[in-house]
Amino acid sequence: MNDKLDRINERVNNTALDTELQHETLLKLLPNLVEIVEKFIWPIMSQNVVGLREKQPQLQKLFNGLESSLSYLKSDYSTRRKRISSPPPRLSPSEDSTTTFNKNNN
Repeated sequence: MNDKLDRINERVNNTALDTELQHETLLKLLPNLVEIVEKFIWPIMSQNVVGLREKQPQLQKLFNGLESSLSYLKSDYSTRRKRISSPPPRLSPSEDSTTTFNKNNN
């Protein structure tokens, strides 16, 4: 039984590490994408380049999506980090682990 729990724990830890690495990569890449759109693509769109003027609403939608994704990622990341660093909830003396488990799974 302990062997199985150790393997499950190892898989969970590996998955958590992979998720955190991907999250950090996104946090590094999204500001660059926002800056590319803001400083390079957007100024070109303001020029009178044939065909680009009608694409401006699509670019604005993309830009807004990037900014909101970045904001969500940052807040989600900080929330998860706080949850990880906070101590686990303590059971009251009247609750045992079986009761808590049954409540959470129903």
